[in-house]
Amino acid sequence: MKGSAAGVVSGTGEIFGGGIAPVIAGFVAVHFGIDKILYNAMAGLILVVIFALFLKETAPVKAIRAHAQADLSAP
Repeated sequence: MKGSAAGVVSGTGEIFGGGIAPVIAGFVAVHFGIDKILYNAMAGLILVVIFALFLKETAPVKAIRAHAQADLSAP
């Protein structure tokens, strides 16, 4: 399962970074100017951060244990 998850993430990055992003960057460069290409990266970063905020913990037992252990070690 871990290998599949890593493969999906890696494959998605390869497809987007090698195929889709250059097309979008070329369109932006032609229509809006080459200096606006870096806004693509900024928009991607913002989208990923927003997406990451809505991720759900898939191992809640481990999270609860870690939280309880942190509470016990606090003075």
